[in-house]
Amino acid sequence: MVSRRKFLVLAGVGATGAVLAQPLKALYAREALGLSLRGIGYGHLKKDPRGLLDLPVGFQYRAFSRKGDKMSDGHPVPGDHDGMAAFAGPKGSTILIRNHELSPDEDPRVVAPAAKQYDPTCRGGTTTLIVGPDRQLIRDYVSLAGTYRNCAGGATPWNSWISCEENTSTPQTNQAGDVTNVSKRHGYNFEVPVLAAGPVAPEPLVAMGRFNHEAIAVDPRTGIVYQTEDRGDSLFYRFVPKQPGNLKAGGLLEALKIKNRPQANTRTNFPIGKPMAVEWIPIEDVDPAKDTVRVEGFAKGATQFSRGE
Repeated sequence: MVSRRKFLVLAGVGATGAVLAQPLKALYAREALGLSLRGIGYGHLKKDPRGLLDLPVGFQYRAFSRKGDKMSDGHPVPGDHDGMAAFAGPKGSTILIRNHELSPDEDPRVVAPAAKQYDPTCRGGTTTLIVGPDRQLIRDYVSLAGTYRNCAGGATPWNSWISCEENTSTPQTNQAGDVTNVSKRHGYNFEVPVLAAGPVAPEPLVAMGRFNHEAIAVDPRTGIVYQTEDRGDSLFYRFVPKQPGNLKAGGLLEALKIKNRPQANTRTNFPIGKPMAVEWIPIEDVDPAKDTVRVEGFAKGATQFSRGE
């Protein structure tokens, strides 16, 4: 049994990985004991004279890797920073993999050799930053290139970042508002290993579905990947891999359905906090010519959500 809100909250927990795990455990413990969820806070924010980030007294920040800065690989830091995750690196370092939600007409683009670009007409991708224990930037470089509007994604328990394309353009059909033709299909997930020392060979994880991806969260007990979709009539998906930890080996894509409530619409006038039993509907056409994965799922009775970001 799972409530709509708790289901999405728990999906968010997986997406943030170890960064938030302990604080969330403490939060749920307080909730279980009936204690207040409101903390004492950190005090009022102090105005930042540099106009970048206001923080409470006693807090500090260090800014690095701004758009246009020169990276260690010689390329400029791409624009439109978006979803990212932090991983423990060697010798106390932190490895950050960061999305760049760039469209084909935006600069500075993610730059990589032609052989390491999924689609040369597209400018999105990821960069990897290695930060030392003193919070100084050690190295930064491109780790995925040639993708379209890499919005969010999620960390995996096997030390990789799944970067999600939030666009479903194809050479035949561009998504509304696009200004540049593309040379390949888009709307896929891509995997970037934490220890990749440069641009990876981009391989779309087709079996996970071609749709307007937002984020993913991995259940570390089963290896099942839960996925959200950024649409007004989106579905909630899970990908059951044939080999947990090896998403390239394929698997089964399914959409969530509330039991005994086919085609339930949770967008308006829907009870909040009420536990409901769910089941999963198999998706047959995971790589359709048009953006119809959610259409197939809803026709089979899947539950509809409004912009499952």
